[in-house]
Amino acid sequence: LSTSRAELIELLEELVELLVLEEGGRLSFRARAFEKACEAVKKGNSQLQHLSLKKLTQIEGIGKSTAECIREYYKTGAIARLEALRTSYPAEFVELIRIPGIGAKTMFRLRDELGIQSVSDLRIAIAAKTIHGLPGMGEAAEEKLSRALDRLGSKQNRRPIHIVLPVAELIVKEIKALPEVEHAQYAGSLRRLQETIADIDILVISTEPAMVLEYFINMPRVADVIVQGEKMASVYLEMGIQVDLRVAPAAEFGAALLHFSSGRPHNIRLRMRAHDLGYSLNERSLHPRGGDEVIVSETEEEIYQALGMPWIEPAMRQASGEIEAAISNTLPLVPQVGDLKGDLHLRCGASESAQDLVTKGHSLGYQYLAITDHGDGRDQIAVLREEHPDMLILHGTEIGIAVDGSLDFSEQDRQLFDIALAGVHSHFELDEIKQTDRLIFAMEDPSVRILTHMLGRRIGSQAGIAIDVDAVLEAARENDVAIEINARLERLDPPPEIIRRGCELGNLFVINSAAQCAEEMSNIHYGVTHSHRGWLQRKQVINTWSRERLSEWLQEPFG
Repeated sequence: LSTSRAELIELLEELVELLVLEEGGRLSFRARAFEKACEAVKKGNSQLQHLSLKKLTQIEGIGKSTAECIREYYKTGAIARLEALRTSYPAEFVELIRIPGIGAKTMFRLRDELGIQSVSDLRIAIAAKTIHGLPGMGEAAEEKLSRALDRLGSKQNRRPIHIVLPVAELIVKEIKALPEVEHAQYAGSLRRLQETIADIDILVISTEPAMVLEYFINMPRVADVIVQGEKMASVYLEMGIQVDLRVAPAAEFGAALLHFSSGRPHNIRLRMRAHDLGYSLNERSLHPRGGDEVIVSETEEEIYQALGMPWIEPAMRQASGEIEAAISNTLPLVPQVGDLKGDLHLRCGASESAQDLVTKGHSLGYQYLAITDHGDGRDQIAVLREEHPDMLILHGTEIGIAVDGSLDFSEQDRQLFDIALAGVHSHFELDEIKQTDRLIFAMEDPSVRILTHMLGRRIGSQAGIAIDVDAVLEAARENDVAIEINARLERLDPPPEIIRRGCELGNLFVINSAAQCAEEMSNIHYGVTHSHRGWLQRKQVINTWSRERLSEWLQEPFG
């Protein structure tokens, strides 16, 4: 998608929004015409700038008036009609309509009767208690607007995933338990495992949407209902985050899940692909262009297959080359949870023992695991090895890397462990050169086999250290040190761009739960999903290796 074409799409979408506003919130004939033209531009020929007015009008969805605007854009870089609407409806004024509870009529009343032209003006009016003076508004309406304003910007004020995801999982669990619900699943940026989340999207399969929605809007943690329709509802939780729940029949669930789970650029490219093959794709189905017959809609896999592609992992759907790779059958073979044969970063909780970790490891089908508690434990691990000869139980430790790159434990002490992990736990303020040298020096010690949480980041509270990424990755590869993908939601470290760069350079990785109790070991699936964001190949993940191969690698650090 060319930059100019992407900009044209944005301008047409803004034009539709302002035309709807001008018509008092109604999707008029004019607005509908530009909406169709915008969809046509998304799906159409990538060389629109070279088409004549006549050729443009031959494209389905583009009429003479909209074609003139498209030609105008490619000639001048602007659309005069849009510029005129922007003058009548400045951006600060348009922002008002994005506040829940304010429709077009209310918006114009606030402007015409109280002179409110912006969100800032509205805040002042509410503080002065002048809103309830308008006929039909009242104190209740004023209070509702006040609450909506308090939450305004929640989509911009993104929250760390480790705060939001547990809430989404709990809501989905409760919704799934309803007898009217066949299936429920969170979608959106949560399914792609983005580090920060604006809101929660939940999709539900049910033939009784009214009952599901009634339960949803009355859940105890719901603070306010934004909107409720026949098949969807939006609410604010007490924690201030917005949750959108949509109910779909089973026959449409795949199309809905695909649409609401993928990044917007991915959806645009996917629709362009559908158009090139003679189809149209929306959140309900894949169907022939210009026809109503449903080709596929029940599962994501069927839709991708109909478009000549294998299924693409949700975490990869960012328009970063995944569609082109899928078409050419060059997508990486990424790891799945079932590919993991062990976990190499485990600690005992205060009320648990190493035995609990081993028992959990058995339930997960692991061939090996490493218990990396700080301090002694060799005698206990020796007992566990005798009791569990079918599992390789490693006595490990996580060593802190000092400011100069030296390691906390003496060389003699480090030799007592089967595996040593090393990571930064302090002095995050050092500059890039010092942090890079620090990591490289530590990895040059032959006892270090895994670099843990590479940046030391904590999402939402600690950005992590600044490093020369290529230099650190090259040093890790040269010293045969695996880069840990830390599955803890507050870390998800390193970021996907570093993982992808490591893949290109041929680095080894290990996906670890970094669990502090047996229950947390199951959370390793977050690390697997995070690895997909970086296009990590399964063959580069050392804990997909057999017990025998891992043992050989541990004994041959520079092999």
